[in-house]
Amino acid sequence: MEHEPVPEATEEAPKEPLSDQDFEILNHLEDTEARCINFGIYEGWTSLPELAASLEAPRSGVSDALRRLQSHGHLLMDEEGRIRSRMAKLAREMRYVKQRFAVGDADRRPYLVRSLKVELRDRDKPARDRPLSAVMATVQATVGDDPTAHRVLHGLEQMLQTHWDHEDPPLAGFQARALTSIFPAWLGRDAETSFVITADTGAGKTEAACLPLIAGAACDRLRGVQGTRAALVYPRVRLAANQAQRITGYLAALAGIEDMPALTLGLQNWQVPTTLAKIHESLHQWQQNPGYGALFGDLAPYRPPRAILADVIHLYTHVHGAQVGYALRRALARWALNAPHDPSPLAIGMSATLGGIPPGCGPS
Repeated sequence: MEHEPVPEATEEAPKEPLSDQDFEILNHLEDTEARCINFGIYEGWTSLPELAASLEAPRSGVSDALRRLQSHGHLLMDEEGRIRSRMAKLAREMRYVKQRFAVGDADRRPYLVRSLKVELRDRDKPARDRPLSAVMATVQATVGDDPTAHRVLHGLEQMLQTHWDHEDPPLAGFQARALTSIFPAWLGRDAETSFVITADTGAGKTEAACLPLIAGAACDRLRGVQGTRAALVYPRVRLAANQAQRITGYLAALAGIEDMPALTLGLQNWQVPTTLAKIHESLHQWQQNPGYGALFGDLAPYRPPRAILADVIHLYTHVHGAQVGYALRRALARWALNAPHDPSPLAIGMSATLGGIPPGCGPS
């Protein structure tokens, strides 16, 4: 039997970053579409000339912004160049949902939604007004006389200055709070073991969660600790691959700083379950397989991870959410048993839409 050729992996070209002006154009488009949808028009498209005229802006600048927004998935564009936002697309799909029971009964089944009313909320972009130097000084004060921690924090600061091409790059408030809370907890200097990071999409949640984990893993590496130091769990392979590429950039930049260790990252995306009920069970299945024992610290000299990070935690609801929660708890309990003299492992969750966050805990 001949095997089918494996398609070569293609590296996705980096997307051009979005600016505040791009989002202003998107907001204007969505405001226009919302008025149409609330009037009962679901099939509307907007042309470039119409959008540029309503914005009183040059077509070339609006066209460039639309191209960037489309590359990031915020817009759809048809063959004639007309545009529709992702919000309008979702509203249209929801309006035409039907209650169907058999193949071929679409013409006979009723629509489930008679009309829609769209209410838009402003995209809140956290202010980046916390100088990195000031944040690092605060973190340095929390680690006491630990020379390895001070060394890593100094290297992390140098790495971010180089990687972000800024002498003193600013952080958002929630990023500063994450670094000053999670890193000391990793070192066992804080009793907290559970953290939730919430901010809008694109606000920098990945940096908020992963920079303290990178710092903690670097400390362990310099101390000679072997084993997987953190496990990151994502609901979709595409998201995991995107985040792996992003985190690898920081690890490579850190390795380029003098006296900093080279950290490695692994991505598991093979044999992904195809049914919704089994999504996220890779971690559960690994825990049943002795061949993966080293990942959990079962085998000497490998130590168990210090932290687990779960992204998009607002998806974990009802029975599926309970199953995912138990899988994460089993992993944390196993790590604690394999390292009884270490501080308790950390649990970190991230979400862009999680509600009910008490005052003072959200992004700023």
